Amino acid sequence: MTGLYLGAVFLVNSVWPLLLLVPLILLMHWGVILKEERYLSGQFGDAYSAYKSAVRRWL
Repeated sequence: MTGLYLGAVFLVNSVWPLLLLVPLILLMHWGVILKEERYLSGQFGDAYSAYKSAVRRWL
């Protein structure tokens, strides 16, 4: 998603969306990703923990 965002920034040829990238990433991390991981841990417990240890978190 970040790559698509950066592509759109370069297509519109503007600086202000590039400046919003860091706040957007932080919002996604704390506002979405951490909540989703807590939910998945609650739903699937040890199976989700095993899955997390078997796959990389970020590309």
